[in-house]
Amino acid sequence: MVEPEAFSQIGPIYDLVMAPVPYVSWVNYLFVLAGRHGLPRPRRILDLACGTGNVGLELARRGYQVMGVDRSEGMLEQGRRKAAQEGLPMEFFQQDMRELRLPCTFDWVVCLYDSLNYLLSEEDLLRTFRGVAAHLEAGGAFFFDMNTEAALEKELFTQSELRPSAPVQYRWKSRYNPRTRITRVEMTFWVRGEDGERREIREVHYERAYPLPQVERLLREAGLRPLGVYEAYSLRRPGPDTDRAFFLALRPKEGNP
Repeated sequence: MVEPEAFSQIGPIYDLVMAPVPYVSWVNYLFVLAGRHGLPRPRRILDLACGTGNVGLELARRGYQVMGVDRSEGMLEQGRRKAAQEGLPMEFFQQDMRELRLPCTFDWVVCLYDSLNYLLSEEDLLRTFRGVAAHLEAGGAFFFDMNTEAALEKELFTQSELRPSAPVQYRWKSRYNPRTRITRVEMTFWVRGEDGERREIREVHYERAYPLPQVERLLREAGLRPLGVYEAYSLRRPGPDTDRAFFLALRPKEGNP
């Protein structure tokens, strides 16, 4: 049996499951870090692995020019629908983050909610970093977060929401392989359609943990300069129990390695 591709089926229910996520606070945090490092305000922003567009749409509401890229057309359909409902001019493109081909460059690229952990090889992570560097203006900033090995070891993806009142019920079970640093997450969702029938959706997701020094090395190899690594969403350095690390890197201007 072939496993369905991650996010291939859950676009219509994704925002229901993720309703508690504080996207506005996440966007605020971007500007806290930008201020800490003295970065100028951006004009054009790329939301990489944008999903249904929650981060990008919040940036668009604040007046920035935003473009979203994601591999899943089902997720992008939801983003386009929400942008149209609000009259926001955010553009969406279906592309693999490892093979970016966009018509312009950006002052900021943001990639949140552990999207980069879905890249399961160092080669794919490096390809993505190089694509980001190619789409950043000189002096442009790259903000992203990643689940740490501590998070995957704790199997934080093992969780459930089974209350009858929940708009979507789900059960997730994760299993971490310390040799490969890859976790396998079996996800089952139950949702009622307009006809009242209960439908089951199954997907399997994989994430890989990368040691922080390895990520910083790959950023440098891609031509980006790491500016800081933080325990998200704080101004502290990550510790051994940090679940999520937040990175900020810069594409240097000429003459400023």
